[in-house]
Amino acid sequence: MTVFSHSAYTLAVPRGDAAAVSALRRAEDERFFARTTAGPPLWLGQLDAPLRHPGIDVFEAPLASVEVAAVRRALATVLPPVCTLLAPLALGAHVDHRLVHAAACLLRSSTRELIFYYEDLPYAGFMPLDAIEAAAHAAGQRIDAELEPQWWESAALREAKAWAVACYGSQCDDGTLAALLGHGRRLGAGAALPAERVWRVR
Repeated sequence: MTVFSHSAYTLAVPRGDAAAVSALRRAEDERFFARTTAGPPLWLGQLDAPLRHPGIDVFEAPLASVEVAAVRRALATVLPPVCTLLAPLALGAHVDHRLVHAAACLLRSSTRELIFYYEDLPYAGFMPLDAIEAAAHAAGQRIDAELEPQWWESAALREAKAWAVACYGSQCDDGTLAALLGHGRRLGAGAALPAERVWRVR
């Protein structure tokens, strides 16, 4: 699902027309999900940070408890009582990633268990691996649990990443793809294949 699905941001025009950009990004989601078994896409309709707070620096914005609560309510309306939730680790400090991370942590309970965190890309591609591991450790402390890494290795990872980036032309470019592929090579450094990693609640 895309929580902040109302946006005015594209790489070419960071402050465009919100209605047009949001429609473009929904079309990109539909194109991606139409060719996978993961669909259909789900949009929660929340405004992304620059629309909520014009002029905001999305990487330095404070985490407002009222916004965390709003995201938590939005998630709670669409999640089943028992589910597996894949949430961002909130690498890179983008405030919207931090909001979803915080809201997902609040949802973890006896009836709604957060199982996995993913390494936010492309941000993870620009961070030292030990910094990512420290972030995973900190996330575990916030939910009073230990997180353990799980890797998936695949010879098709490069092709899959390139195809995914091509589906999202408004948000990704060659530099983004290079960061994604570089991170996969780093994670697979001890093996013959590039890898993908998530963090599982033990």
